[in-house]
Amino acid sequence: MYLDGVVSNLGEQAAKQSLLKEACKNKNIHGIKVARQAPTISHLFFADDSLLFVRASETEASCIMNILKVYQEASGQVVNLDKSEASFSQNVLDDVKERIHNRMQVKTVMRHSKYLGLPIILGRSKKEIFSMVIDRVWKKIKGWKEKYLSRSGKEILIKAVAQAIPSYVMSCFRLPAGVCHEIESMLAKFWWGAKNGERKALDQLGEVGLFKGSWGHGVQSYAWRSILSARECVSKGARWLIGTGTKVRIWKDRWIPGISGFKPRRTTNLLEPNATVSELIDQDLSCWNYEVVNNCFDPTEANHILSIPLSFRRPSDELIWHSEKHGCYSVRSAYHSLQNELMNKKLGPSNAFACQLWKKVWHVSLHPRVKSFLWRLGKDILPTKTNLLKKGIKIDTACSFCGVNEESTKHLFLECEFSRLACFSSPLGFRITPETDIFDWLLECLEDPNTLSAQLMCTLLWKVWNARNLRHFQQQIKDPHLVPMAKNVRVPPQTEYACPDREVFTIQTDAGCFEDGFVTFGCMIKTGDSKLFYAACKKEAIQVDPATAEVLAIRWGLQLAKELHIGKILVQSDALNVVDCINCVRQFASIDLIAIDVRCLLSSFSLGSVMYLCRQQNTEAHNLVGLGRLFGDRSWLVEPPSVSSVLSSGDFSS
Repeated sequence: MYLDGVVSNLGEQAAKQSLLKEACKNKNIHGIKVARQAPTISHLFFADDSLLFVRASETEASCIMNILKVYQEASGQVVNLDKSEASFSQNVLDDVKERIHNRMQVKTVMRHSKYLGLPIILGRSKKEIFSMVIDRVWKKIKGWKEKYLSRSGKEILIKAVAQAIPSYVMSCFRLPAGVCHEIESMLAKFWWGAKNGERKALDQLGEVGLFKGSWGHGVQSYAWRSILSARECVSKGARWLIGTGTKVRIWKDRWIPGISGFKPRRTTNLLEPNATVSELIDQDLSCWNYEVVNNCFDPTEANHILSIPLSFRRPSDELIWHSEKHGCYSVRSAYHSLQNELMNKKLGPSNAFACQLWKKVWHVSLHPRVKSFLWRLGKDILPTKTNLLKKGIKIDTACSFCGVNEESTKHLFLECEFSRLACFSSPLGFRITPETDIFDWLLECLEDPNTLSAQLMCTLLWKVWNARNLRHFQQQIKDPHLVPMAKNVRVPPQTEYACPDREVFTIQTDAGCFEDGFVTFGCMIKTGDSKLFYAACKKEAIQVDPATAEVLAIRWGLQLAKELHIGKILVQSDALNVVDCINCVRQFASIDLIAIDVRCLLSSFSLGSVMYLCRQQNTEAHNLVGLGRLFGDRSWLVEPPSVSSVLSSGDFSS
């Protein structure tokens, strides 16, 4: 039988599709058109469900039933008519509906309300249609409110469960503002513990969530309008990664990282309106044409263009999502982009400060309850006695520790003798001056390059608050010298260094990006018995991010090894994310083309690999970076001097 061959070769869905297409071709059934010039649609297949579109006639109904019968006999599967439904347009007469119903033996419905949990037909009241989302969130919250949850527990439930409920619907539809506000209101009341009347950021989350693989389910034009509302956001965050430059238009496409909108301003007529980036590249040398770039762009834009690294392999141009390291679109990064854009529109330096502070708070490696405490401290919403008095609660405002001054946020953490003793007794051993601003001080602590110090400081503040609560509610007096004994600091694991084979040369690389617009590279090459073979540093007038600088340093080190005719190498770098990208452990879109260059160079050695080396063990390459800033391009066959010795002697001829 013909269909048996189709089923075995194409699969069951393809066999059914073949029968339906044949019926359409022979005019036995007629599909539908969404517009006069649109193609005819006779069927849509979703997983194990099918939507069939035909004219409301007994003839076409019989044709459908015959197709299903042939399909069942050939495939061995049976269509479940009990779960099947038929719906009609408003112009179909009742007696016609009855005859078709009797012929097909399926349930007749006025309309298909939902499919795969999504509404199929939308009326005028969008809020009423999407009330199902509000109800699902409310049922979850109602169950949680019967339990005693910590603040960290509430935070996890809100982020992992409640906020995930609308995400599926938001992948296809832009939720009305009223629905978003109502969900936000419920979550806010659950967070703050409101007990009566339980029943903004979701607006933006809905906008960016629309781009994640959604199709309209035939919902007239609302679903498509929802999808297209995210187009502007996606367009703003996407940019081109330059390979050969043949696909990218200079003046019309987004391709220059580091400038607003990724587009250059057209200030010259030397290049045509539709000129491509390939006209700015010397294709023979695989580098930028400095003369053309400097003549066609202002100095700032020219510098950013010349800082874009080019691959010697001449790969094709790639469109990437700029806000993610892996280069793929994500709702999370798009949401943050919209939030940052909104924050930038608000006037006042306090907003920029707050944005910077929250970013540091949520990225520090600490227990969630400590992060929640830091957030409340930064917002000045801790229930100190002065804050409670502002809320209308009559309370004695004397400090729980000293009993003399008012218990404000600043006094409790900066001025009270208890807190000052606790800070001085900590391993950090610091003193707090009275004129210190607590919020500037908090941001300064979080920006400390020593991660362990920042963790200790934040945990110490949390311990002081816990000691205050024990004193206020349980009358437990704690020695301030014992407060710094914190156990909530997470120390990142250290990577062990494994000695390489004696026949393998070790190449240690490092890079440094400086504010004067220069990047310097350092490369230390040693023999298998750890003796110096070659050392070099290089300085370039480019502006790139640290990851790009590190991968360029590795590529340069491999090129040096090729020139020195070294056969077996082990490259070591202290940039873990770059090493992982080269070893295909993770994606890093902005450096991916150069990482492929590195893999190509590695394959040209008889033995070649790249491994991570902690910063404390990469001091020699780091010293070469400093020498590169002083000397520019320089190489040594003997041990290079240290930066400190050069600066102290003033001798720059080494």
